[in-house]
Amino acid sequence: MALTFDRWVKPEQTSWALWQFSEYEAQLNNMYWSSVALEQFAMYHVRKSPGESIKSVLKASGPNAARFDADRSVFLKNVKDMGNWKRASFIMAATGAMENYFQRAVLVALKSDPALLHGKSKAIDGVQWLKIGIEVDHSDILTAITKGSWGTRYSKLKSLFGELPDIRDNVNDLDKIRVFRNGVGHAFGRELDAKPQLLRRGTDEITALTEEKFKKWLGQISGITREFDRHLVQHHIGDFESLLYLHEYISKTDRSKTSLHRFSKTFKSNIGKELGHSKGIQYYEDMISYYDSVV
Repeated sequence: MALTFDRWVKPEQTSWALWQFSEYEAQLNNMYWSSVALEQFAMYHVRKSPGESIKSVLKASGPNAARFDADRSVFLKNVKDMGNWKRASFIMAATGAMENYFQRAVLVALKSDPALLHGKSKAIDGVQWLKIGIEVDHSDILTAITKGSWGTRYSKLKSLFGELPDIRDNVNDLDKIRVFRNGVGHAFGRELDAKPQLLRRGTDEITALTEEKFKKWLGQISGITREFDRHLVQHHIGDFESLLYLHEYISKTDRSKTSLHRFSKTFKSNIGKELGHSKGIQYYEDMISYYDSVV
């Protein structure tokens, strides 16, 4: 059965912002678990040959072979610390991807449903403002939902979109992840000191992050992001991103001597290259007709 265009229904049920987040997520997972496989392979051979030098076991050669401490106990500790640092770094990257998603998705929702700011969801179709050229500065909102504690972030999100149980019920864990991420980004994987210790010379151990907690946090980041996206797409975005793409496409195209069918066919080809898939010609004819009817 052919898809029918509906301004407030997105056939894929996910935003373009989530597609980007999912690509980042897949990249992070592939990099991390590939490195774990290599690490486990190397450590298996190191433990299997206790009487042989580590450099010999790992067949370390070339100019970088002298750069690591080959003492067995030191080497094993360094590998353990590297595992903690690697997991910490990937949490920092995952939270960055999440915050990028939140900024993009919330901005799309506000552009799609501009009266939302005044508690009148869908009273104005954002396509009208696109065509008129009305631009609103949402930078304060985007800062409020990505900076500070998750308690304050959630308060702002709630004021815009109402209760969001998946975020509300995980605010404390999200804030633990935020504090941990800040320690990675600003204190080389240690907890941030409230006051600098002026006479201290030594360093603390890198804050431990077990693989179990690492997987739990990644799962929370992924699940919360997806649930928030479902809410935005269903209630505020619909198929606005396709209409935004159409708006940009039309601004660069001369339609004066082109039939609706021919224009729809060309547009289908273009958006298909962008997305990797497309709907039927009728879907785009209906979408373009809808765009033209909005005044």
